[in-house]
Amino acid sequence: MYKEVMAETGVDYVCRGEGEEVLPALLSSLEQGEENPSVPGIVFFRDGEYHNDHKIAIIDDIESLPKISRDLVDPAFSFSPKIVSSRGCPFRCSFCSISAFYNGKYRQRSVDSVISDIKDYLSWGYDTFWFHDDNLTVDTNWVYDFCDQLEQEELRIKYNCMSRVDTIVKHPELIKRMAETGCSLISIGIESGIPEVLERMHKKDPRQRYHEGHPRDEQPCSQPQLVYDPG
Repeated sequence: MYKEVMAETGVDYVCRGEGEEVLPALLSSLEQGEENPSVPGIVFFRDGEYHNDHKIAIIDDIESLPKISRDLVDPAFSFSPKIVSSRGCPFRCSFCSISAFYNGKYRQRSVDSVISDIKDYLSWGYDTFWFHDDNLTVDTNWVYDFCDQLEQEELRIKYNCMSRVDTIVKHPELIKRMAETGCSLISIGIESGIPEVLERMHKKDPRQRYHEGHPRDEQPCSQPQLVYDPG
């Protein structure tokens, strides 16, 4: 969509992908008077052509990114902590932009790194979090380790996240473990109940799994959230 954005808004540059590394490179080039920077992922339009659009800027090691610094946030600003333990998604649902945005790459931070973030937030007085991952439960072993460490460190938190129906069906004990360590809401995508539509979406989830995976009264996460796409 970068071509449409540039055509409709008249902006000078668009970043394709993640901007934490390429934006400083762009600013450095502009400071040196280079209006046509050779920064992969930073697209600009000159002489009837788009330049630098051959690559999507992706950070291989997301653990190298700096942590949020609370002292940079205005005390009067309403601050709702979000945690990102991974970027991207290994699935390729046709309706979702995530696979295209991240060029199909999935990267995950270590449990220790995420626990460190939570400790920082707790020290600032926050104990409720939304995991901004597109799917927190991609690596079920990671989630088990995360839950174990929360318990070992005696970190009392509440958190919400997104998952998939097939994960809930295959790993009911994982969902129970998450609830034991503070998970109160899991959002799952239903999208459609029509097999042909699901196949076109590349969901690969048989309909019976939706019935099997729907949180019932006896299941631990008390606030299921279903996402449905009638299209």
